[in-house]
Amino acid sequence: MHTAYASDEEYQRLITTGVNLCHSPAHYGMLGEATISETGQLGRFLRDGVWVSSSTDGDISFIGGMCEAMRGAHLGHNEAQNCNTACPPTLALKTATLFGAKALDWLSEIGSLEVGKQADFILVNNDDYRYKLSAHPLRTFIVTGSSHDVDSVMVAGDFVVKDGRSTRFDEDELYQDYLKAVAAARTRIGGPS
Repeated sequence: MHTAYASDEEYQRLITTGVNLCHSPAHYGMLGEATISETGQLGRFLRDGVWVSSSTDGDISFIGGMCEAMRGAHLGHNEAQNCNTACPPTLALKTATLFGAKALDWLSEIGSLEVGKQADFILVNNDDYRYKLSAHPLRTFIVTGSSHDVDSVMVAGDFVVKDGRSTRFDEDELYQDYLKAVAAARTRIGGPS
């Protein structure tokens, strides 16, 4: 069943079983679908202690990355529940990290910074003007930041992005290859050149 529209019986069964729900708040909700706001069930699941993880599911519309998903969870659930504490920034962060790790059945390996877990984290430069007067840097990042603000990314103790650039491939070369592929596709389908 679609968990945003679960019956009362299904809702209770999902809570009882301890299932982890996953949704894409930047996609469903921000692009006009009412799965966050129409019934408010996903926010109620969060309130009732269900681990609702955020994902970056999307389609041809660019909806961003996990920062945008956390923003969708924070703002969307707070609005749908008419309560600014329904999904505070710390809970939005959990939907993207700890709850996501559980959904993937990797909770013992990732999802939080703990001894014995993989060192996965991002670094955001908080010297930006948005953070200067902020008493809550996480909220500032979730509400005003974007994936473009991520300076570095570490996965399993290895930086895969450093100073905003990939450590794995030449981004300029990749972009040129992308432009060539787009031009070739447009030629084949008769689109604008």
